[in-house]
Amino acid sequence: MRASSVLVRVIRSLAAIAGLAWTASASALTNHNVNQNSVFNFPPGSYFNFDQVITVDLDPLPGSSRFFAFQFPMQGTLGYIGLQSTNPKGALFSIWDSLGCGQEGDPGSTCGTFGGEGVGYHAHIDYDWQQGHSYRLRVWQTGTDGAGNFHWGGWVMDLANRGETYLGDIVTSAAQGWLDGSKSSISFTEYFGPDFADCTPANFPESLVTWAPPTANNNDQNPGQAIASSWSANNFGGGACSAQITTTGTGPAQQKMGGCSSGGAGGSLLAALGLLVLARRRGRVAFV
Repeated sequence: MRASSVLVRVIRSLAAIAGLAWTASASALTNHNVNQNSVFNFPPGSYFNFDQVITVDLDPLPGSSRFFAFQFPMQGTLGYIGLQSTNPKGALFSIWDSLGCGQEGDPGSTCGTFGGEGVGYHAHIDYDWQQGHSYRLRVWQTGTDGAGNFHWGGWVMDLANRGETYLGDIVTSAAQGWLDGSKSSISFTEYFGPDFADCTPANFPESLVTWAPPTANNNDQNPGQAIASSWSANNFGGGACSAQITTTGTGPAQQKMGGCSSGGAGGSLLAALGLLVLARRRGRVAFV
């Protein structure tokens, strides 16, 4: 008999003694939106451009629901641009509280509204990024329209061949302002797929990416004039599989997620056992 099965029996027995109901279900393992972040800071100021280079060291394969993105602050809102391990793979550029879509991106790109975690517009394109390649993520203020609204373009460049892909143009009000150096920029890895019962390599394949410190107000003819950022911190969000994420480095920062078989059902049951004991010690009668 597997150890996890024995542990299930033990916890069921303890729960019965405590007068509690307990069932083993996949919902006990909440791993949706488990994430890790590397924080970078620019000198305070208003900027027309942010660039960041990401290297995909280990591809978790299409359909693994991983998002590798650069979250950029603006004076009145924020946005992000990055690579997704959807099936097919893609690139996504979004700005919260934006007004609409401007110029279309390269053939195959789409632009439309999003909701759920705030509202705004995003541009997407299927993009077959590759393991071992480095990609420059670029956000650039491309101009204003007759109403004074700002237009922002999003690009991804494969530095292996200098091929650049234009995702599209997103429109913001003048009140949302410029890119804001007084707020932190965040480079993150996020799992956005469904919950699952075991934190195993099959369910949670390993990914590994490296983030170079972002730069601002680049000049492609004189790249040495770009304004550098400095690393500030590494942190991560919760979730049952959070033990399977690590972030190292202070710029470049390397983010690893998934892959190892620690935790999983056995780990979650051990955690449940600890919570049960803690609840009983505190006189609580609810299984949390």
